[in-house]
Amino acid sequence: MVDARSRPRTPAGTPPPSSCEHFGGSSSSADSSRPEALSRGVRAVVEAMAGEVQFTNDNERAFALFRKGCRHCAHLPLELEAVGPKDTVVAFLSRVALRRSACRQLQELAAILVQVATWRDLFVQAPRQLLEVLQADATVLAALAAAQALGSPAPKHEARVFLREAWSKRFLSVTQCIERERKAQCCAMTERAASLFVCHCDGRRHLDEMDDWDEEEFLDYHSQARCAGDVDGTVLGFAHEGIPSPGCFLACRRPRRRTLRDVVTGGGDPELCCTSQACGRQEEFLWGADATIQHVSSGLWLFVDPAKPDSVTLHEWERSYWEALPAL
Repeated sequence: MVDARSRPRTPAGTPPPSSCEHFGGSSSSADSSRPEALSRGVRAVVEAMAGEVQFTNDNERAFALFRKGCRHCAHLPLELEAVGPKDTVVAFLSRVALRRSACRQLQELAAILVQVATWRDLFVQAPRQLLEVLQADATVLAALAAAQALGSPAPKHEARVFLREAWSKRFLSVTQCIERERKAQCCAMTERAASLFVCHCDGRRHLDEMDDWDEEEFLDYHSQARCAGDVDGTVLGFAHEGIPSPGCFLACRRPRRRTLRDVVTGGGDPELCCTSQACGRQEEFLWGADATIQHVSSGLWLFVDPAKPDSVTLHEWERSYWEALPAL
């Protein structure tokens, strides 16, 4: 038996050896194993895609290895960029998307890969079954929508454009609806371009005190509203060319018919409408550098909920990305 008193003492203040050092390892070896884990996952995916028999037998194992490798390299974008062949990986993930049990894991994996521009571009063009799974995740959806809208600058003054939401590929349209047995105009999202807008822009931001408008109580109850003055973008107005509402501007207004409770409490969500005869503060929208559209006075964003692609709303924090397609 070895006497404990004969063991060498550790000087005071010296930290104990780490578990890696104790077992002969080091942090550098752990870092080097991360790309290796990713490479193993990629090889497993390629082998699983070699034939139907291989895919049937090995797809679950290959998906687990690839997902593990991506999680290890989540903060190593260069390693994620170097993965190849990317087309084969996307085709593999598209087949995995047919398994409902893998939806959450696919979304977690995509949230890592969309950090890299190349992967974002590939996912935007991915097969429908994979896109439907990915769009259920807010982080992935925002990244893909931003990638689609990238390179869509603000339209110029007097440009005649169709406004298309980047993700759904639906168009903002002014339509007629029946409200309490009376015809009324409303804004909706349609599969085909139906409403042409003429852009009005003087190239300047209005930073002086805003004038009174009939939604002032909304701002009283929502102090975080109003567009920040230091946000990059172009302020413009959209005049509808055609019927209904010919020559009228898009605006943010409260519904005409509200309950007394809504009036007192500041309730009743503002709506996007096209009834204004002139372009003022209430009709000003900020086309951001990231191709988002924000109502200047209220600070609300134009948003198309993926679960309700036929509707366009004004939201406090959710936002969609837009494209201005010129009229031919």
